[in-house]
Amino acid sequence: MSVSARPRPRPRPRLRSHVATLSCITLMGLACIADAAHADGGADDRLVLHAPNRLGQNGLVRTTSALTGTTGQAALGLGSRLFVSPDFAIPDIADGNTFLEGNAVLGLALFEHLELSLQSRAAANLNSARAQPQTSVGDLGFGLKGGAAFGLVAVGANVNLDLPTRSNKVGFDLGNAGAGGNLLLTLDLTTMDIPVRVHLNGGYQLQFANLAGDNLKQNPFFLDGPDGALLALAADQWFFNRVRGGLGIEAPLPYVTPFLEVWYEAAVGVDDYAYFGDAHLTLTPGVRFGIGGLRIDLAADLGLSGAAGGLAIDPAAVVDGQPINPLWAARIGVSHQFDIFGGGGGGGPGGGGYARVAGCA
Repeated sequence: MSVSARPRPRPRPRLRSHVATLSCITLMGLACIADAAHADGGADDRLVLHAPNRLGQNGLVRTTSALTGTTGQAALGLGSRLFVSPDFAIPDIADGNTFLEGNAVLGLALFEHLELSLQSRAAANLNSARAQPQTSVGDLGFGLKGGAAFGLVAVGANVNLDLPTRSNKVGFDLGNAGAGGNLLLTLDLTTMDIPVRVHLNGGYQLQFANLAGDNLKQNPFFLDGPDGALLALAADQWFFNRVRGGLGIEAPLPYVTPFLEVWYEAAVGVDDYAYFGDAHLTLTPGVRFGIGGLRIDLAADLGLSGAAGGLAIDPAAVVDGQPINPLWAARIGVSHQFDIFGGGGGGGPGGGGYARVAGCA
């Protein structure tokens, strides 16, 4: 009698082996596609490292990086800031307020370790208690930045010249032009494959009107009272010398860079001035996206101080000659990096090397 032997079941391949093999093939394929795209001249923006700030210099919103771009690198940027309030600065009246600001910047790295910048600003503030909006159109700013990197740390400085227009009138307010400078420090860990950059700024701004004497109210354009506060907001106009400083932290991840910025600005020489109440302290969280040479910034300003009383503006707390720091404002910015000599996409230095996957472990 013959007994038929049962066929032995085939050993089942382990699911983990299949997953590992498929993952390896997928990662290798993505790496090849990315490397091929980069080899074809496309900008490698897995690290979004460079974008102009409101000054036109490489940085975040207000803080400036001590790192400079490569020679021939340029950036064009457009930014805007918006906020609305159901009750703002006019006492005893529910004065709905809408503010809109636009900023155009150009940054140029024409020489090694040296950047030039140009900015132009316009803004309008519409208050329901006033028939006409307060406007400021064509404010100009010029900047020069130098810096050098020493390993993970870069140090630098920038100087700026501000030429404001006369609020609601044609022409420049030469009497309240200003100039200032900042010392810059940047810690860059991206070269160690750690996606972290930290920027620290500190400086001083001088208003030329203060050189003529101590009585600022002799300036025919000095802005005081509630209406002056509305105008100062539209013009972003300070009539005092001031100290300022900022800390910015960014995390350049593949295609996206979350960031957080803290900025402080305080008037100097004002009677009964609270340096942690009247001074501006602004927290700005945001995120930057990168596609080719294009950058898109989405952020929000949170006014932690300098808001003249908080949720409901106290007219008695408004500092004459200083703009109100809104409790909140939305920000959006669009900029493009390019090479003025070669016309490239301006992916920026760094190249996203640590974000590139090669092989399979």
